[in-house]
Amino acid sequence: MLVTPHTHSVKCVCSSDDGRFVATGSYNGRVTIYDRRESRWCADERLTIAGVSSLAYDLNAGLFLASSYDGRVYQVAAQATR
Repeated sequence: MLVTPHTHSVKCVCSSDDGRFVATGSYNGRVTIYDRRESRWCADERLTIAGVSSLAYDLNAGLFLASSYDGRVYQVAAQATR
């Protein structure tokens, strides 16, 4: 079990192609990214108030893409934010 920083239900999960990073998206618009190599949450951003509906990883850009119920797609880098 991995405890997440989410305060609402997790809607979706996606990993980077190499499996190092795992992103989770929630109904309250938050995306968090876990670094499996470092064993820590390395990104935590509230992108929208509309909620995250799905996640994908863009290998060429090295970014997670988060689609939202507001009709937008947001980019989230798997870099340390804390």
